[in-house]
Amino acid sequence: MRAQIPAPVDTMGCAVLANPNAPAKAQRFQTLVALMLSSQTLDTVTAPTIWNLQRVLPNGLDLQDILEIDERELDKLICKVGFHTKKAGYLKRTAEILRDQFDGDIPPTVEGLCSLPGVGEKMAHLTMTAAWNKYISSKTFVDTQDYRDRSRYPRPSDRKYPQLGPHHDARKDASRATKLVT
Repeated sequence: MRAQIPAPVDTMGCAVLANPNAPAKAQRFQTLVALMLSSQTLDTVTAPTIWNLQRVLPNGLDLQDILEIDERELDKLICKVGFHTKKAGYLKRTAEILRDQFDGDIPPTVEGLCSLPGVGEKMAHLTMTAAWNKYISSKTFVDTQDYRDRSRYPRPSDRKYPQLGPHHDARKDASRATKLVT
């Protein structure tokens, strides 16, 4: 049933917001920016903000655009996302770090991503999956609302669920689950 009814994450989630016609480096950067803006913000607010940045910035939202734009102007462009003033500062500092320490690309490791301002472990793992197509962790990250929802209902007995076979790839399931709950 889930496959038949698209959710906002399917059409407006951070993993689908990068311009597919942009160079790979720019696509990875756009994915990171989308994830940074998405914290404490609905997908229905994040997506239009990213699309607007892609439309109004000279290079369609790449590292150079963020390096060149004034922080106050960037703040105005992202004003609908939660904590926009803080995030504008994070984006400016992140752009400088990427230019100076990562050859203008986003880090290819969780540790490197976590070194960026405003990026925590959950966002780093999501970035690895969405931008680098690398699945790193068996953890399934959930947001606070999902945790509250799950804790309201008793967990079904594990006896009702069969053990998975030796050829089962848990990474595929966890990657899909992470996309669904974030």
